[in-house]
Order: sequence, then C-alpha cells, then structure tokens
Amino acid sequence: MWFSEKESEGFIMLRGVIAMCVVMVLFAAMISCASIALHLNASAKKDVRSVIEERNKAELNAVD
Repeated sequence: MWFSEKESEGFIMLRGVIAMCVVMVLFAAMISCASIALHLNASAKKDVRSVIEERNKAELNAVD
C-alpha cells in the first residue's frame, strides 16, 4: 500500500483531502486556460473579419 501501518486514519484522510484539493485546483486552472484561449480565438477572428471588411470597402471605393 502507499501508506504504512503506523499512520493514523486521520492522517490518511487528510492526505486524501489535500490530494483532492490539488486535483480541483488543477482542473479549475485547465478550465480557465481553455476559456481564455477560446476568448482570444474569438477576438482574433473578429479582428481578421474587420480587416477584411475594411480592405473590401477600400477596394470598392478605389473602383468608384
């Protein structure tokens, strides 16, 4: 086993609770990073669209 027989149940439970807290913090960090990445991706797409629209307007004005 991963614990010795000398350790009390309370210490084993405390170690489990700490491990669960670490897992939850890592999961929350993963979700927040994914959210930030999606937000940046969406804003980058908007920037590209606005540049293309401005270029199209400039080309139409140049033709006129």
